[in-house]
Amino acid sequence: MLNRMALIFVMLGVMCWGLLGWGQVQPRGSEQTFDLVTWNIENFPMRGQATVDTVRMIILALQVDMIAVQEIADTTSFRNLVNSLDEWEGVYSADEYSSGEYQKTGILYRTDQITLMNVGQLFLNEWYAFPRPPLMARVVWLRGTQQFDFHLIVVHLKAGGGAEDLDRRREACQMLWAFITEAINQGEDPDFIVAGDFNDEIDDPPQYNSFTVFLNDSLHYQFLTMPLAGDPYWASYPSYGSLIDHILVTVDVLGEYEGGDTRTLRLDFEVQNYTYWVSDHRPVFSMFPVTESAVEEPNQPAVVSDNRLVGAYPNPFNSSTMIEYEVGNSSKVTLMIYDVLGREVRVLFNGIEEMGRHRVLWDGTDQSGFPVTSGVYFASLISDRDQSIRKILYIR
Repeated sequence: MLNRMALIFVMLGVMCWGLLGWGQVQPRGSEQTFDLVTWNIENFPMRGQATVDTVRMIILALQVDMIAVQEIADTTSFRNLVNSLDEWEGVYSADEYSSGEYQKTGILYRTDQITLMNVGQLFLNEWYAFPRPPLMARVVWLRGTQQFDFHLIVVHLKAGGGAEDLDRRREACQMLWAFITEAINQGEDPDFIVAGDFNDEIDDPPQYNSFTVFLNDSLHYQFLTMPLAGDPYWASYPSYGSLIDHILVTVDVLGEYEGGDTRTLRLDFEVQNYTYWVSDHRPVFSMFPVTESAVEEPNQPAVVSDNRLVGAYPNPFNSSTMIEYEVGNSSKVTLMIYDVLGREVRVLFNGIEEMGRHRVLWDGTDQSGFPVTSGVYFASLISDRDQSIRKILYIR
């Protein structure tokens, strides 16, 4: 009887702690911005169901859109967490960290705001550089007239302070840099975000710095966490006063980030006994305003005549969309669809078009009549003098 009463008091204590602890977490996200968090949740769930419940309450309180997570140690508990969050979904990596064990990376995201596509892993056979292969996905965030599509790469690099650990992190960064740079050079969408536990500080001296390849290429890459570096107040690993969790972007993302904010979330000051119940890492948060001007195509040529694409309705679409365009003077024009790699998908019109407004239906099929895959496409209206482009999102 005594043991039973003790158990009841323990359970009541946990429940009361949960109600008091998570209720102090302040919202960070907003309905006008895309809000991303990276969070090492330390062998999730560190304290079983109590950790699952606490993490759920923190996520609901933060009001963010997407979380890149590291150290998922129990996939069943992770699925239970996802199932307890209305309008959220989650994916996790397929690798094992060591024989019979795993520290998986994952992505949690709001399904009412975000579409996730092409989920997979990189560098699966590169054990030295990547003991935990990165998780990569194509992300489309859409809210009203705001749209932000990008590649997200979730990383958890080699831990440790030894020379070999540093070498492994440095090699991982060099491989990531080469992969992203080559993808962009091959015509891939230049918006990339790399988020996760990098296990090192970005302000280390050059001889001890894992990130030199990115820091030396500041024309193309930027750490959003750089303004926080060197200040223990913003430590993401408070035990050592270190900022080792980062958000790295290609410079093309800075248009969506203009006016944004990045900070470490000091949840250990908002959630009672946070480091015992949840994690030894604090999350890192980035807010992207995604102004409407930022979602326009950055390299779209200026229109020098009256030929222009008006838009596509609906957009996004899942069966068909009506593409509307204007021709200022009777002339030869081509209306075509191409994908994010610049490959031609479908020619919708090619010939002389009369002056005025015109509409063409695209049913989401390629030139051979086969359905295309879900994703981002571009409608292009081309004449001998100009080109007008509009982004279209197809969701099957």
